[in-house]
Amino acid sequence: MEVSVTNVGDGPLIFGDYNPRPPSPFAIDDDACGKVRELPVGASCTIRYGFYPVDTNPVSATAKIRASDRMGNFVTVKLTGTGTVPASGSIVVSASELNFGSVPVDQSASRNLTITNTGSGPLRLFQIANPGTPFSRSADDCSNNTLASGASCTVGFEFSPTAAGVQSAKIPIGSSDPNSRIVTFRLTGNGTTSSVPGSIAISATELNFGAVQPDDSIFRKLTVTNTGSGPLEMFSVSEPTEPFRVTNDECSGNILAAGGTCLISFEFTPGEEGDASSSVDIGSSDPQKPIVTLSLVGTGSNSPQTLQFESLSSPDLGANSELTINGQGFNTAKKKVLIGPKKAKILDWSNTAIRTRLPALSAGTYPVKVVTKKNGSVDASEITVHLPFVASLGNASASPGDTITVTGQYFGARKPKVFLVSGDKRRAAAVLPGFSDGAVDIKIPRRIKADTYQVVVHSSAGNSAEDVRIAIE
Repeated sequence: MEVSVTNVGDGPLIFGDYNPRPPSPFAIDDDACGKVRELPVGASCTIRYGFYPVDTNPVSATAKIRASDRMGNFVTVKLTGTGTVPASGSIVVSASELNFGSVPVDQSASRNLTITNTGSGPLRLFQIANPGTPFSRSADDCSNNTLASGASCTVGFEFSPTAAGVQSAKIPIGSSDPNSRIVTFRLTGNGTTSSVPGSIAISATELNFGAVQPDDSIFRKLTVTNTGSGPLEMFSVSEPTEPFRVTNDECSGNILAAGGTCLISFEFTPGEEGDASSSVDIGSSDPQKPIVTLSLVGTGSNSPQTLQFESLSSPDLGANSELTINGQGFNTAKKKVLIGPKKAKILDWSNTAIRTRLPALSAGTYPVKVVTKKNGSVDASEITVHLPFVASLGNASASPGDTITVTGQYFGARKPKVFLVSGDKRRAAAVLPGFSDGAVDIKIPRRIKADTYQVVVHSSAGNSAEDVRIAIE
């Protein structure tokens, strides 16, 4: 804000007791009047005030300008302003992990990560690090770029394994997002020595949802398996017509190793009584069956449903994992689910699906039982809680303070403990954030003797038993 002072008298205007400085959060950015001190007839000078709020409250202040006018008066300048919160960007990445699947040695696979600014202001992205061999950054229109609100950019990565085995890397992305200065995502891939194509198989050629009351929902899952001896690249899964829909797709864009599986989840929500059907095409790199077709059928019916168990999300789980029980007639009033002798924690309960978290159980096989409030109880098959299984390490050797990735299965849904064991000596390694049921990053203790140690993962189910070792140098 700029104020102009003009001498409208018939003699020079002399600034005397001159103190136009206002109180904070206002300030003088430039004062031409204070520099001249004496203003000729008809001349003008300016004072520029600035406003620097520290909060969003409205504030006001006055500044007095004194000079030798004949009346001995001073001029009062009223300053007002209200602080606002500046608009800021908000970073969202399209995936927390880019999985390249199985890639033959000396070949490459590509994946893209999309970064979007979902905030109302601009988002400044900083330099994105190169992940290093066998991963590389193939394209990048994000680093040191500024995204407008709603805009996106893409970073491309390649996985080019030079040896067989699972590899992973973590990439931090820095930005001006005040709530997420650093976002981290993982790159994973498996180098293979086979060039034989994969072969697709699906767990059913038809999913029958049975009779479902209008506006209620029931869910089904399809398992896709690579029964070949080489990698199988999964392409897109077509969308079924209403009242069916895909609720979760772990297959599209994935690469399945030999024997690997992925899941596709479907929902049937009839809007009225009557039969309904649809179909879904699943594409893959299988040269013999590039497209397999799945049929979906169901009936909308107002007839009362009897209590019925249909399927489990998985019969094999790690400690404290989530378990979904699918069926009919559970009603919406939840009661309890028993896993062996213990109650499971209920996360979500509907007429057709119950989502639970396993209680603390040692490794073993346990019956599953659903107890409802109105329809009695039903046995829901059984599950096996597995010990943690250690498959491999990111490196065969390490130094104190290094970070190592441990990969395997059944590490559990809660942060496991990891020990380095040599004879009767056992040292705990710090488990870093970002762990999953199949991978965990650990930091080697800084004060540990050079030796070869067995890596043991511990959950409430027990300790891993595999003799996977790391050499501490």
